[in-house]
Amino acid sequence: MNSIFKHLLRKTVLVFFDDILVFLATWEEHFDHIKEKASTHVKKSKRCFGTQQVEYLGHIIFEGKVAMDRNKVECVLNWPIPKTLKELRGFLGFSEYYRRFIKNYGIMDRPLTNLLKNWAWSWDEQATVAFE
Repeated sequence: MNSIFKHLLRKTVLVFFDDILVFLATWEEHFDHIKEKASTHVKKSKRCFGTQQVEYLGHIIFEGKVAMDRNKVECVLNWPIPKTLKELRGFLGFSEYYRRFIKNYGIMDRPLTNLLKNWAWSWDEQATVAFE
């Protein structure tokens, strides 16, 4: 995909594996762009045109803004309290994906990341507060 869209990457096209996002300022530009790439075949069930918002890589993109995907946020909110370091790593890996949206995330999650440094599991009140 990167080679096909090389001249358009980060100008009007974003590619992540097989997810392709085309964005232009006007409908006219968009239709001209589609005509130009008419030979590129896209599976019907995998495409959508003219949407006001789109899910892309765990984000919702709309009107020039980027927001967290509410379904992913629900997953974080409903995550069970980790019982092992492996479970904690899973939670931190998933929740840190949205750190840019959460002010002081690095400060808030410090008690949890400190747990990763200890060989002995020692979940305490600070970890509970940080997790919540």
